[in-house]
Amino acid sequence: MTLRAAPAIEQRRAERALLLAVVAASLGCTTIDDVVFDPVGLDHGGEPLVLREDAGMVEVPLRLSQAPTVAVSARFTLTEIDAQSSCQAPDFFGASGRVEWSAGAAEARIAVVVVDDDVAELDEAFAVKLDAFTGLELASDELRLVIEDDDRSGIVDARAAYGFEPGLAEDQSTALDAALQAARALGRGVVAVAPGDYEVTSASVAPGTTLSGRGARFHRPIGAENGEHELSIGYTGASDSPRTLVEGLALDGRRERQGAYQDDELSDSHLIALASSPQISARLRVALEGLTLSEGTGSGVFVGPQVDATLCRLHTTDLWRDAVTLRGGGATLDIRQLDASAAVGTTGLWFDGQPSGFGGTHRIGVTIEDTELGSGDLEIEAYDGSRIELTRFGMARGPLRIQAPNGTVSITDSVLSTGIPSLVHNFFGLPHDVTLTRTTLVVSPTDETGMDVPFDEPTLAVTNVRWQLASNDDLPPLLPAAPSPHTLLLDQCTFERGADVPETTRVYAVESTATGGNVIVRQPKLGAGVESLSPECSGCRLDP
Repeated sequence: MTLRAAPAIEQRRAERALLLAVVAASLGCTTIDDVVFDPVGLDHGGEPLVLREDAGMVEVPLRLSQAPTVAVSARFTLTEIDAQSSCQAPDFFGASGRVEWSAGAAEARIAVVVVDDDVAELDEAFAVKLDAFTGLELASDELRLVIEDDDRSGIVDARAAYGFEPGLAEDQSTALDAALQAARALGRGVVAVAPGDYEVTSASVAPGTTLSGRGARFHRPIGAENGEHELSIGYTGASDSPRTLVEGLALDGRRERQGAYQDDELSDSHLIALASSPQISARLRVALEGLTLSEGTGSGVFVGPQVDATLCRLHTTDLWRDAVTLRGGGATLDIRQLDASAAVGTTGLWFDGQPSGFGGTHRIGVTIEDTELGSGDLEIEAYDGSRIELTRFGMARGPLRIQAPNGTVSITDSVLSTGIPSLVHNFFGLPHDVTLTRTTLVVSPTDETGMDVPFDEPTLAVTNVRWQLASNDDLPPLLPAAPSPHTLLLDQCTFERGADVPETTRVYAVESTATGGNVIVRQPKLGAGVESLSPECSGCRLDP
């Protein structure tokens, strides 16, 4: 990495040379050459700096090949390569700022914090990026740093050791399973998969094992069986499992090649399934990062009871069931940066505390940030003290269903698409403690599956509230609700009518059809053509 003089210095140097030449000519002397700076560069031997994962705060040296004769400064930022700083458990973090080399000093330092997680991983890289120079300007602007993992007990090269070869036409599930079993035998092994395309029907990842496939794409062969998962992670241990990591992979379910699926014939054949026994208190701990999940006949990720899962940077398309399904008490789920869409179906989210987890609990905990559902849908059933928190969440179409008979739901700074209420979708039902803050709600004529339907409703409400649901065989049995009054708070929310709602339709912001609860609408913002509360809005009040 070399340094060259900054433009302002070069201009002053040229002006000085011209002045000297003029003076020399007037005196009949020869021209005097201006002084030229020797090239100066960052000197780290051409290799990245290696940091131990357990190092904590590190002062990273930025060494120059020689001391500058003037003060030099630059703005620095830390940028991700393989290591990440924005998922649930960051690998590193540090503030951006300016770094300065004093005149005569060949080294400056910046502070970086390396986070010691409990995941077995490949070594990961990030970089210090420099710009906005003063004094001298760098010809290149990046120094690479590598975090050396301290949790893994070994690396299994699936290609070299077990013939898991990209580009082959036959099913390679057996070779992948062999590599995964070898990693399990190591204790905290990492299976490294080379970039490329693979045929994989199913594989099982042991708790504590890491499957790393940056640039690898698994395609499901024709003829998948219902209930058969492309990747499965199960646990029955006596104490919480070591954290399992799956990263970098793309899983393609080849939905259109699997036979009939649109009547849910293959709806339990998920791309990734996580399960732990509800008969034990121990929990399966899993992290999924940087995955692409597409063309599934079931869900992209299915989470069962007694599972702690963190999902970050997932991109999902055309999954027949859900992008993520959580069904099981005692489970927790932390989602960040999920992008879901579908041309056919909804590819949404469903969180439900049934069936029960250990001790009969239906409690679940879900945290979601920075997530976009381009095709719907959101379904929440919060029982038994469950807590669901959504921040910066967007859904472009329904259906929407939120039930919280004994739970807490909080939605902040988000956009929700609602639809025409049916028996099972597009309403807030039994809310014990539900709060929407600075959230926009948009009503659109959709049916319970999210598909467009002919619109013949003379009136429509952006927000529909029901305190008690009718009995229906498609619904799970509801647990007894907490004592009244239940409360739905809509605080500083915006209510909009969708572009596809006919102008002849009268649209209300909120409608509640039953007694026994409170709906508080605080400082609402009403879009064009949206009236305030429905005349039949039971238990509703504006505040102020």
